[in-house]
Amino acid sequence: MTADIKVAFITGGNRGLGLETARQLGKLGIKTVIGSRDIEKGEQAAKSLRADGADVDAIRFDITKPADYKAAYDYFDSHYGKLDILINNAGINRETLGGPNVTSSISPAALRETFDTNFFAVVELTQTLLPLIRKSPAGRIVNLSSILGSLTLHSDPASRIYDGKYLGYNTSKVALNSFTIHLAHELKDTPIKVNSAHPGWVKTEMGTDAAPMELPEGAKTSVELATLPADGPTGGYSISGRHSPGKSPPRRSSRCCSPRLASVVGLGPPRSRSSASLCDPERAKRIEGSAFSAMSLRITALPFWSDLSIRQAKASSSCSREEAW
Repeated sequence: MTADIKVAFITGGNRGLGLETARQLGKLGIKTVIGSRDIEKGEQAAKSLRADGADVDAIRFDITKPADYKAAYDYFDSHYGKLDILINNAGINRETLGGPNVTSSISPAALRETFDTNFFAVVELTQTLLPLIRKSPAGRIVNLSSILGSLTLHSDPASRIYDGKYLGYNTSKVALNSFTIHLAHELKDTPIKVNSAHPGWVKTEMGTDAAPMELPEGAKTSVELATLPADGPTGGYSISGRHSPGKSPPRRSSRCCSPRLASVVGLGPPRSRSSASLCDPERAKRIEGSAFSAMSLRITALPFWSDLSIRQAKASSSCSREEAW
């Protein structure tokens, strides 16, 4: 019976994007477990999601405490004997978004804290749980990243993120994306898929109320990557179904409701998924209007922020042309 249940673990899952991701996965019939530093808050969150029809439980989990990694392993091993989905959602930022560039003065302590949570902890937790993920017939690992990890865009004065220089946070996401690529390569001959997700600029504690995207929309990317079919991509970067070309990349759609977004991004929905969410004019408008639109979004359809990505993105002019991977 346990083998028929798909099981997911979301770190930092008692609020924000993690909580919404748990809601959406739980409503898909996936047994979803959220990790929360405060177990009372975690259990309250899980209870509210169960009342909403999502199959969600909570465990005490602090991403900064390696002892909790082993405790999480023991929990999933004893209850399910496997783990199908790991969403590395927990993360921190110790710099002021929208603030000045403080590269020359950020403290080593702030840098270490950011990297410990956003990179080293993710690597160590994933390594700890990987034996259980290997037992899944279709393991999925999703690492929450950010467009702010794009070196190409940060070096381009025309980019909308050009002035968003937050050394600790940005470089931790660069490192995280590298981990995604390297782990996906190691696991390329297994059923496990590893991808990075950029949720967009979403109304969260970190994103602030100024963000144009609501939580349900922001969580879609993680949910899509967590439920990829067997021929889905791996080793890539994605926002709302638009993937960098990992293994088995999606083909372009023959139609798109937003010509401007299409010319910038150049991708349609992934195979076996409805085009409604990607060809919704209002959704496209919100994405276009965010701080990560236009110049920022174009790289999500192409290899990890290479110069080739920019040249190919500039050459994209319609939704009907096949992308040359």
